[in-house]
Formats: sequence, C-alpha cells, structure tokens
Amino acid sequence: MDFALERVVDTKGFVSADFHVHSGKSFDASVPLEERIRSFAAENVEVVVSTEHNYIADYAPIVSKLMLTKVMKTIVGDELTTSLPTPLFPQAFGHHIAFPIVEQPLAPRRGAPFTEYVPAATFYDRVKMMNPTPNNKQVIQLNHPRAGLAGLTLIGLFNIVNYSPTRPIPIAFTVGSQLTSTTKNIDFDAMELMNGDSVAGFQVTRNDWFGLINQGFTKTATAVSDSHRAVVETPGFPVSFVASPTDDPSAVKDEMVTSAVLSRNLVGTSGPFIRFNIQGQPIGSLVKKQTGKLKVDITVSAPAWVPVDEVRLLENGKVVMTFDANSKVKVNPAPSDPTSNQGVERLKVIGLKVKPSNKDSFFTVEAGIKLPIVADLNGDGVIDTGDTNGDGKVDAADRGFVQPPSPPIYAQIAPGFTSLGFTNPIFIDRNGNGKFDNAGVSASAQFIDTPAQPIDIETDVVESLSDERHHIRFPWYGLKVGAEEIKLLHQMLDETTRRLIQAKQGEKDNEK
Repeated sequence: MDFALERVVDTKGFVSADFHVHSGKSFDASVPLEERIRSFAAENVEVVVSTEHNYIADYAPIVSKLMLTKVMKTIVGDELTTSLPTPLFPQAFGHHIAFPIVEQPLAPRRGAPFTEYVPAATFYDRVKMMNPTPNNKQVIQLNHPRAGLAGLTLIGLFNIVNYSPTRPIPIAFTVGSQLTSTTKNIDFDAMELMNGDSVAGFQVTRNDWFGLINQGFTKTATAVSDSHRAVVETPGFPVSFVASPTDDPSAVKDEMVTSAVLSRNLVGTSGPFIRFNIQGQPIGSLVKKQTGKLKVDITVSAPAWVPVDEVRLLENGKVVMTFDANSKVKVNPAPSDPTSNQGVERLKVIGLKVKPSNKDSFFTVEAGIKLPIVADLNGDGVIDTGDTNGDGKVDAADRGFVQPPSPPIYAQIAPGFTSLGFTNPIFIDRNGNGKFDNAGVSASAQFIDTPAQPIDIETDVVESLSDERHHIRFPWYGLKVGAEEIKLLHQMLDETTRRLIQAKQGEKDNEK
C-alpha cells in the first residue's frame, strides 16, 4: 500500500532529533537495527543519535540500506554507562551520552571508553579524545537525572549525589578528572528534562534544571525517548526539535546539531510545537534590555489529536503568565475531529509586553496539559508528592504522584504519555554588562511548594519516580558484588586505570 501523510505543523527552521536511542547492540535491548531505524523513520525523527550502552554503533549503513538517507540523518554516539557498585563508588556515576564520537571497528566494544571506577569527569575527558572533528565541539548529556534503581545501582545522578535545587551543588559535582585539571563532574552540556512519559518526572527534573541555572550552571534541556524496544517505549516520544539552517535531513551536518544544542536553541515536546522569541531574539539568546518592558512573541501549534489546555510563561522558573480557554488571549480548542488538518495554531501572541525583574533573569515557555499540583513535603528541596487523593491540596494524606489522563486518540498514538512541550531559556541582561548574572540558589525556593513544617513521608522521590521500564529490561534484583569479585576485576584492568583507582582509594582511607 502506498500513501503519504500530510504534515500539518510547520516546523521550518528546526529538525526533530532523538539523542537517546537503543537497539539490540545494547545489553538491555533486543530490537534489530533495521527495525530500530524503521520505527524512528515512521515517527519522522529526522536526526537519530546511536547511544548503545558502552558500545559504539554506526546506524548510517542501515539507513542507507533502507534507502532512508533523504529523510534521516544519523550521528554516532555512546551512552557512557556506569553499573558496578564498589566501595569507592557505591552507586557508580549514572548514565551519560556523548556525540559525535569515532567508531573503532577493530577495538573492543568498537572503541567505547572505559567508564567504571572513575568519576564522570574522567570519562568525559576520555570521550573528548574520540571527537572525529576536534574543531567542532561534542555534546555531553546527563541522562535521566532522577531515575531510580536499575540493575545494581541507582542510575539517576542527582539522586546519587543528593542534589537539591534549593541548596548549593554537592561537593561530588566539583570532583575533577584524573586526566586533566579542569574538567569537573558537573561539566555536562545538556540534561534530559523529558525522558519517557512521567509528568511528575518532568516536574521534578524541571526544578532541578532551574536550580542549576539559578546557581550559574546553565545546561541545555532535551527531550528523548530512551527507546529500547519496538513497543512499550514509543520512538519519537518525547523528541527534541533543534534549530537548523536546513530543513533537509540529508543536508544536516553533525556540527549543525551540536551547535544548536550547545547554544540552547532547542524545544522539547510530546506534542505541542513552540516558537518563542524576545525582542526578536531566538531561544538560547542573551537579550540586552536595561529598561522598559520586553516584547515577547509566542506561537504554539499542534495537530488536531494533540490537546493544548494551557500555555505558561515562566521567569527564573516561576510562572508569571498563563494562557488558557478563559484568559484574555485565549488558547484555541482542538478541532472536534482528531483527524482534521485544521486548527493547528492554538495560541499566537505577537508583541506581548512583559515587565521583567529588575535584575538579570531567564524566561521559558511551556504548553500542553495543566500540570498537576505537587509539593516538597519533607523539606529537602525536591518535590516528592502530588495530590493523589484528589482533595485539591498536597499533604501527608497523599502518596506518590498522579499521572494525568490523555484523550482517547492521543492515548492510542502515545500510550501513557501526556501532551507537554517546553523551550530552553532566553536570558535577559538587565544590568548591561553583556552576560547573564544568575539569581543565586535562594531563587529556587520561590517555585517549590514546601510546608512551613516538613512532613515525614514513607516514600522518597527515588521510589516514586523509579523507572520500571529499566527493571523489566534488566532485572538484576538482589545481585551483590563482593570483595573477591572486585579484586578480580581490579586485576583485569590496565595498569594506568588500576593506579588511578588505588590512588583514589588511598585518599578515601586517609579521610577516614
């Protein structure tokens, strides 16, 4: 059967991209390469980064074999995965992605760098040595920062280092590489703001992201599918749209994608597509505006089957303006026919006058569902509970989070997901010094609801957001690694790495 799908949302100037993709080349996936590529082509993902666990795979030959080079660009990457609990690193160092990198067909794991027993900063430096074009920068992305247990360890780095957006960054983030004097554990360029379908996961990680920006650590927020299988996880949900000088996937170059990511000109979504500028400057820009109000343009588009109930404008992580069906400038309803090619534009505001803070600040836009109310009941700065009993407030009677339902057609297309989109920031230079001066850690408390008296809760954010998809794929329940096994693994390491570990262990013993 031959047919053509009509593209109803104009994404000119952007290409869709997924920076977290797995096939049967990963130890916890089984999708054949051809099936993997077909699944992403069917979802019109135009840039696919191969990110197998500690294995370098090049998808380009498969794309060529399937005659899809006109519609899909691939980039070689690697998911830098740490999995082994040890006395030195009890929870390892999470999962990270780097791209582009060089594939080495004759090397073990096709050249993937060694990641165990060292700080993240060390394997950041190792992967930098594998940049195929050193004149063009790589992207290092932190994956699922709040994920729970998978295999032997936690895989969410923010949980591992006990990061809170209302407190100064943990010392673990300042630990340096064992190979250079400059690279630190916090030196990732991007972080996954949307990974999978959890709305609560988005809300928790969004606060984390805002907290880093308020402390002066500006990271690009991305949306990824982390798809391991042909079903259950949906390729292209969510997905990132990165700014591009060309709309032709076959003309996209690695450096075009990495440049857009590093400049933060990126929109993440599971449905709504957002265009946003301030004073005519695009997402990721620094806008010098010392006096007066800002001129803001926002356009939100979506196909008929994607609901858009609300559009929010945020400053420094706090909602300052909301558009919906009852606001002065209204959000247009979706067509009653979900197959319609009409009603794409849900909101368009041009030249909106917005008064910013007197100090430097940053603005973002979100669109989609109305977010559920959440709170930080135990007072640690990390939201941990939603209104699960439906009484309109979050208190000790609630447990865990609520996943909002989606309309039937949307739920059939993207089971488990909800309609949600976000932009990266536009920064406002109010003091005219030519840079963004962050607000400081205290600013994060303004957008986190914490009771005056903290409440002890039975579950924490790690349990509430535990990603059962990883458990289903890789059920290493109860497996322990003893001293003899660790000693044996040390003996298998190369001499340089073994010396680094022994030196680090000696430092730890001295501290005791």
